Amino acid sequence: MERKSYCPYCMTPVSENEICSVCGLTAGTYIPSPHHLPPGTVLMDRYLIGRVLGEGGFGITYIGCDLRLELKVAIKEYYPVDRATRNASASLEVTNFIGPSAKSFERGKHKFLSEAQVMAKLDKQNVIVSVRDFFEINNTADSLTIRRSKTTERFGRRAEPGRITMVRVFTAGAVSTRPTVQG
Repeated sequence: MERKSYCPYCMTPVSENEICSVCGLTAGTYIPSPHHLPPGTVLMDRYLIGRVLGEGGFGITYIGCDLRLELKVAIKEYYPVDRATRNASASLEVTNFIGPSAKSFERGKHKFLSEAQVMAKLDKQNVIVSVRDFFEINNTADSLTIRRSKTTERFGRRAEPGRITMVRVFTAGAVSTRPTVQG
């Protein structure tokens, strides 16, 4: 089965190397920073990575697509800049620093995973992002969330009205490819 191509800017299905009819941009014009996951990366054979939406001191948010459900997603990666590093051209794995930073990195990872688990239990709250799935891969852990918001338009004009699907990525201590579904 041939995989569809998606615009890395808005995750609209496009023909390869063509201008996106929604955002007007072309895939080849986006160049990520060396520590960002490259557009086209697929996590868990399901979540396609696009461009960076934002970055702060402890994380990177990417636009993406759930290839199984064909939904636009946001992928939040726990990436504390003062405790970890990555050169995506060499490896997708995040490497945490040694010493006191390593303990802080692990505490932060644990807090993110705990938050994902709590949010999974708050599934039907309209004002709270709800976690659908989370897993560990490439020294990171991911959680799938859905949220109602006016910011849907940031993901492209053809997004479902009022709905955003988000995948949250947290850095974890070990590589695992088994999804953990929270009820």
